[in-house]
Amino acid sequence: EEAEEPYEEATERTTSIATTTTTTTESVEEVVREVCSEQAETGPCRAMISRWYFDVTEGKCAPFFYGGCGGNRNNFDTEEYCMAVCGSVMSQSLRKTTREPLTRDPVKLPTTAASTPD
Repeated sequence: EEAEEPYEEATERTTSIATTTTTTTESVEEVVREVCSEQAETGPCRAMISRWYFDVTEGKCAPFFYGGCGGNRNNFDTEEYCMAVCGSVMSQSLRKTTREPLTRDPVKLPTTAASTPD
């Protein structure tokens, strides 16, 4: 029974991803982007726990083996939870970086102040 204890502790640690505290300069979106951009990290332990991480190159969550300690915050119990946290924010930022700049419609500001008749 003692062998299960490190797994429970690791689970408690990794479920705190959703409650990551942010500073006033960082939005939740920025923190999520930071977490979900990290590489899959097994950590120094050797428990071989099946987990999910967001793979930036693929644009979706992928399975990996977590050792049970260490690692980083891109570490989710299920694919659904991984996609719920990373999916929408990361697909938005991936679209933003691959989209071409909009040069067709320049913003036209009203020139009423300069052309008011006396």
